Amino acid sequence: MSQLNFSELFKTTHEEHHSNLVNKSRFILSIGYYFFVMLIIASFIFILFDQLGDTSIPSLKETITPQVEVDRLFDQYENLVVVLPNAIISDFVKYTTYPFNDSYFMIVYQDFDDFIDVDGVPNILPTYIVSALELSTIDVATQKSLIPEELLGYDVIETIQINDYLTFTSFTNSIINFIVYLLLFPVLFFLLRPYLIKDIQDAKSYQAKWVGLIISGYLYVLAGNIFANVLSQFVYLVTGREQVEAVNQTIIMESLQGNGAILMIVSAVILGPIVEELIFRKAFFGIISNQKIAVIVSSLTFGLIHVLAEPTFTDLLINIIPYVVMGFVFGYIYTKQNKNLFVVTVVHMLTNLISIISILLIF
Repeated sequence: MSQLNFSELFKTTHEEHHSNLVNKSRFILSIGYYFFVMLIIASFIFILFDQLGDTSIPSLKETITPQVEVDRLFDQYENLVVVLPNAIISDFVKYTTYPFNDSYFMIVYQDFDDFIDVDGVPNILPTYIVSALELSTIDVATQKSLIPEELLGYDVIETIQINDYLTFTSFTNSIINFIVYLLLFPVLFFLLRPYLIKDIQDAKSYQAKWVGLIISGYLYVLAGNIFANVLSQFVYLVTGREQVEAVNQTIIMESLQGNGAILMIVSAVILGPIVEELIFRKAFFGIISNQKIAVIVSSLTFGLIHVLAEPTFTDLLINIIPYVVMGFVFGYIYTKQNKNLFVVTVVHMLTNLISIISILLIF
């Protein structure tokens, strides 16, 4: 019988404990760096590009007129009435307009004309609009400081700036997004490289099953999308709000239609999924030992980081739903594969790729 060496036993235990601390520190550093870049550095980059657009590189920005703003609203909402001052009515000759009162006129979604005719006459009384608002049959979009007295007390779903204003072009948004991921990717890859390499090596053991696992993972994503859509529609029904695209999704859609499409595709299909899986799966699950808690925390955080740009808290609560559900789906795939990043990362890439292809085909 061999003699038990207690000194060696405690030495091994100490080394394992030290190794765990080192592992935790890598995860904590990765998460800290991710949020530092996303919340702090990204803000500085935004301010820098804003200054450059106002001074030396004006091409970074584009002028948005009230007409362009209204066009965007009509593309975004189905049932829409826009109330604007009479002073700028001449700028909207291509729209059907209706007198509202002495100070305001209305323009309406073209397929909405029949609804707002009163006895066949295209003239809307303030009392009629207020009555329709109370029944939640129409929504109002107007500059908040210029809301007619008859409409005070009702929710404003969107604001329109009456004067022209400058904003980043879709190409500029693509550049900023790409730069942020360039700052994130190499550092996070360096910090978590041992785990990423190990996961790839382990994945080779089930190489013959890759296709099946990826397809089944994407089926989970489709099921998650259906559930998220049903839940979102229920929330819209209960709140009486019009369905609106998340700001993050709107930026992606606009970027894919502009000069920065390639940069956005690289960010959304390659860099983004790798970075997000390293953080929201590998790092979060690395510091939270309870898998159920890890799934919940990582999913909520994953959702929140995608909706920080929402204009109102209500929009945030509604638009966070599909992102949180996707966080749960990716978390489930990750745990189902014994915390191996390979399959979930490929499924994430495939999900984003198919979404982008769909956007490009539709628009």
